[in-house]
Amino acid sequence: ILSIFIRSLSQAFGRSVYFSEAGTSSLTWDEKWVVSIVSAVSRADYDSVNFLIKSSVKPVHQEQCKSLVSHF
Repeated sequence: ILSIFIRSLSQAFGRSVYFSEAGTSSLTWDEKWVVSIVSAVSRADYDSVNFLIKSSVKPVHQEQCKSLVSHF
């Protein structure tokens, strides 16, 4: 599910998504966003999950995004 979620982010964001090569010491904004949403789900912090989705995902894709995240 996480793999599908990550592959669909460029469509959900409406732009290209950037991930660093393995071994890079810093995270891109997109990597930080993914880490934040996975962390929020692991804490059952659904207010943060909803905020992250609403602040970055195009409205037309928000429900699909929430559905994928609910399976993490």
